Amino acid sequence: MTDVSCDDLLCTGRQLSSLNSYCIFEQNENDKQGNAVRYVNIGIEFSEDGIVNKTSFLKIHTLSKTCSTGVFTIHEGHGFICGSCRIDNVNDLENDTFHIYSEMLKMIGGRHLARIWNCIPQINSICSKGENYHLFNTGRMRAFANSSTNVLQLPAATAVGTNGSSLSLAFLVVDTLPTYHENPRQTPAYRYPPSYGINPPFFSRATTTVLGGEKYIFISGTSSVVSSETLHPNDLKLQVKETLKNFSTLFQTMGTEDLFFNKQQNSTCVVYLRCPNSYQTLFNEIVGTYLSHSGKLFCLSADICRSDLQVEIEITYVDKGKENIAES
Repeated sequence: MTDVSCDDLLCTGRQLSSLNSYCIFEQNENDKQGNAVRYVNIGIEFSEDGIVNKTSFLKIHTLSKTCSTGVFTIHEGHGFICGSCRIDNVNDLENDTFHIYSEMLKMIGGRHLARIWNCIPQINSICSKGENYHLFNTGRMRAFANSSTNVLQLPAATAVGTNGSSLSLAFLVVDTLPTYHENPRQTPAYRYPPSYGINPPFFSRATTTVLGGEKYIFISGTSSVVSSETLHPNDLKLQVKETLKNFSTLFQTMGTEDLFFNKQQNSTCVVYLRCPNSYQTLFNEIVGTYLSHSGKLFCLSADICRSDLQVEIEITYVDKGKENIAES
């Protein structure tokens, strides 16, 4: 086992920082032969000491063209589209979510959503219409319903909160239908009971797809939820353990249980932590499972979709050169 310290957890990605918004940005590099190579990066934007930083946790090699469509910035490559948008000073979260999702679904046409990241302002705040996360879910559900989206073909997703007033999202759309996965340990999100909101969240637990001959596995933001209930409310240590159990069951169901635990060099784990001062507890629970296998780990401060959840974790794995995808 690799000998690592808590400092390595923070230095593997950016310093533990408050999330501002998801973004997509371009990056040009030279390959070993000195040829220019363009990448599209999906990541996060945050402020640290008054300086805006961008951290990429998914980089896709592409000869892309970039354009603006409505409120979206679009990067188009062979077989896929990456898009992002941001609405500042949101004052009607449900309708703003509905309109932005409707525009996105209209724009992608016959392509397929593989992965989406949602950054929601004040996600646990309650107004006269209800909790912000529930309002977001209602707007999202309305947009999917209007587009006649098959609930068995929903993207992998993350939805976390910020202290700001902006709604932002980033998404990956592919030409070829992905494989969609659910976790037998968890109720499909679209079937959550009304006790967790009048309208349920719309996402799959994971998706797999192929881009440029590489297999991508997208694991949604995952927490200590079994069936539809929160286990170990407000207990970070036990929630991390329960979240890892959820991962283990999902990987076994997908037939990819060795990817997370034994072959992580091409994987990225993003941890969203409600209380930044709790990172030592998080480190003690996750380092033996993750960092010892050389995966990239980003730890960021963000609010979680339920007020009694302290942590949410997502994983992306890239299996280079392999096109065989395990079926669910």
